[in-house]
Amino acid sequence: MVRNYLRAIFRITLRYQAYSAINIAGLAVGMACCIVILLWVRDEVSFDRFHHHADQLYRVLNYQGEFENRGTGTPGLLAPTMKEEIPGVINSARFLRLPKLVFEYDENVFYEENVVVVDQAFFNMFSFPFVCGNLETPFASLESVVITKSIAQKYFGSEDPIGKEFTVEEQFSFTVSGVIEDFPENSHLNFGIIANFDIVEPAEISDIDWGSFNFTTYIQLAKNVDIAAVNRKINQLVIAHQCPQALEYGIKFYLQELAKVHLDGDIRYSYHNFIVAGDIKYVYIFTVAAAFILLIACINFMNLSTARSAVRAKEIGIRKTVGSSRNQLIMQFICESVMLAFIAGIISLLLAELILPLFNDLSGKNLSIQYSDITFLGGLIAVIIVSGLISGIYPAFYLSSFRPVAVIKSAVGSGSDGLMFRRILVVVQFTLSILLLIGTFVIYNQINYMRTAKLGFDKENLLYVPLRENMLKQYEIVKEELLKQPNIISVSAKDCLPTSLRNRTSGIAWQDMEIDPTPTVETLRVTFDYFQTMGMEIVEGRAFSVEYPTDVGSAYILNEEAIR
Repeated sequence: MVRNYLRAIFRITLRYQAYSAINIAGLAVGMACCIVILLWVRDEVSFDRFHHHADQLYRVLNYQGEFENRGTGTPGLLAPTMKEEIPGVINSARFLRLPKLVFEYDENVFYEENVVVVDQAFFNMFSFPFVCGNLETPFASLESVVITKSIAQKYFGSEDPIGKEFTVEEQFSFTVSGVIEDFPENSHLNFGIIANFDIVEPAEISDIDWGSFNFTTYIQLAKNVDIAAVNRKINQLVIAHQCPQALEYGIKFYLQELAKVHLDGDIRYSYHNFIVAGDIKYVYIFTVAAAFILLIACINFMNLSTARSAVRAKEIGIRKTVGSSRNQLIMQFICESVMLAFIAGIISLLLAELILPLFNDLSGKNLSIQYSDITFLGGLIAVIIVSGLISGIYPAFYLSSFRPVAVIKSAVGSGSDGLMFRRILVVVQFTLSILLLIGTFVIYNQINYMRTAKLGFDKENLLYVPLRENMLKQYEIVKEELLKQPNIISVSAKDCLPTSLRNRTSGIAWQDMEIDPTPTVETLRVTFDYFQTMGMEIVEGRAFSVEYPTDVGSAYILNEEAIR
């Protein structure tokens, strides 16, 4: 029976080549778009799930008011205190991102900005495999660092990196005690050089107390622990230890599942992140878009199949006359649509391979089709079968309902029910297409807005030069030399890039303030010529000026949003 179905499908496909080509092409394009979008969705939801204890790992976040102004900063003493005083906390680890530093080994000198300090427990909590070195004692001494394979290759080439020393800022040194694999692309953590947390206080990097929110805290919980109960205990703990921000400003803390970190794009203060965070809303939107595109292709298949009812009416009439049952005809038509879907699926893979490079450039990802991935192959087969069933189910029931007598009388296809359903399909198809076109138009306008919107400064002809240590201390001399160049018309300095997420923040207050809680603003430090160099407009008042010596340390300029 199956062989008979396949023979019949093969003959029909060859006989109606134009029709088959249109149906296969429509399904293939829809499937290709669906595959590419779902590859992106799968990558987004896969972040941080590769760790062995992923379901037990949490990040501690702070928030103010009714779950507002959430941030990643936590007190330096929170992590060890949680492990000591809260039952169910198996491990805890802090990390602190260091500013951009100059690392040197022989003639290799580079700025490094992915440098952090972490507790030793970090390597027990997270699954970042060691290439060489000891997982149990990753830091052999206070000055030990663990580096990634890329950093090892960058500085040491084919040499054994263990025991090699970096010179940092020409002031102190780090010794390599371990090398780990490069961080996966689906990790929200992506360090290059990892130093011993114990160096924080001796090197005067930061205070470690209940008032310094300079650290990101991760914990590992035992299985089946009540998260709500742990959240309550954290907030009781910080109050008991007199955390100033908790007592004065009502700052509270809660646990965030590791798997939700990447897609939580609403965190306002997240300067400890090393990659751009995603947003769960976009995952939902793109998933719905993929479903719409595939549904449009399936509806197109249905419409073409039912529109050809008169062409296949004689075939159906003859088959029923010689004894074929309706169930057999239904099975034949469904098998026919599934077979065409399989052909379309193979073509869709070729189309997806052609689309992916362009899509990767647009999305900033490095997606690829892994044909050895059983999950992907299973998903592809599922998409093909579902597409074939959706595409063929209505035509199968509709075409198999023809009566031999009606065929002979040429009364096929005149039923109002079938005509009405086809009209509904066309309306649905056009509606979904219009929705996708509107969505595409909106996205295009958003991207165009980001490209052309006024940023508040003149971005044309601006160059950024990082200044460190000896250059920074002699900034005025550097500025004077730069201005001697005829093509340089203005020079200024700022403590970080205008686009940086690592600006310092602080609460502000003023006389007769009636706002509660205290507003938190980004506080930037600039030199006198900053507004002139950036082409910023002073709406009211004046820019900083050397003619007013008191501007240094006592004058501030606020933007319109801060005033509001």
